[in-house]
Amino acid sequence: MMSTIKILVSESLGNEGLAILQSQHNFQVELALGLSQAELCQKIPDYEALLVRSQTQVNAQLIEAGSKLRLIGRAGVGTDNIDLNRAQAHNITVINTPTGNSISTAELAFGLMIAMARKIPQAHHHVRSGQWQRSIFKGTELSGKTLGIIGFGNVGRLLAQRARAFDMPVVVHDPIINQASAKELGVEKLELNSLLACSDFISLNCGLNQDTKHIINQNTLKLTKKSLFLVNTARGELIEPKALLAGLDNGQLAMAALDVFQVEPPDPNDRLLSHPNIICTPHLGASTEEAQRRVSTLLAEQTIVFFQGPYGSKINHL
Repeated sequence: MMSTIKILVSESLGNEGLAILQSQHNFQVELALGLSQAELCQKIPDYEALLVRSQTQVNAQLIEAGSKLRLIGRAGVGTDNIDLNRAQAHNITVINTPTGNSISTAELAFGLMIAMARKIPQAHHHVRSGQWQRSIFKGTELSGKTLGIIGFGNVGRLLAQRARAFDMPVVVHDPIINQASAKELGVEKLELNSLLACSDFISLNCGLNQDTKHIINQNTLKLTKKSLFLVNTARGELIEPKALLAGLDNGQLAMAALDVFQVEPPDPNDRLLSHPNIICTPHLGASTEEAQRRVSTLLAEQTIVFFQGPYGSKINHL
């Protein structure tokens, strides 16, 4: 007879994934939404698995408290909120769902590019306020403009496909991909400085690490074309806020679209929220019905793979 596996879900996982987990007779699944860090630390010692999204901070203190933990699962792409080194030191496997929200995030990034190029949010508010001055909303076409993608993983590749359909030449910077692979995918691989110099639009689609933190800063913005359009749907820390605001104020940047911020939710007084040339969205990259269903089911299936053997998709060890 199989022993009972206790699984703690600290954030909303999605009905589909929960149903899969709860269908396993030896799984005891408990939802514990909205707990403080201290409350989680008190609760975690009884559980073999912890499933989270992006808000739960699985730090050293929580991992140390989880004396029975064997698995930490993140329903999403990154693992910025999980102390991977501490988990490894305790022989805890960490998994995530890197492909679950790729389409949704790529579509959002492309939508934000169109919104910036045609000044759609500003025009919307203009008309809603009872005005009708078309001349102040003259935009730019995407066709023929070069898109630079920093980080050419799942999201970056899907974004490139959509950009090429709009007749945009695509250049990419990613230390992992080689030139031959890039060519096969219809893009050109460039070093960062070259990408900055030739791009009309830049989309950030890389992970956050010591090499990418504040990859957009005062020095790198000096290398870009004048009136650059910048999109960030990856991690807020990729952009240095003061440099972004300065670039918008002096015209180096035409507009920026931010779906992510260094602190979420951001301070209501943060100038990033009020600058007229910034479009802000509240971390919507994965916020579609399809993405939520995929990450939920993928994480549930991988959890079963870990504890019980082959089921569904292959497990994604980090």
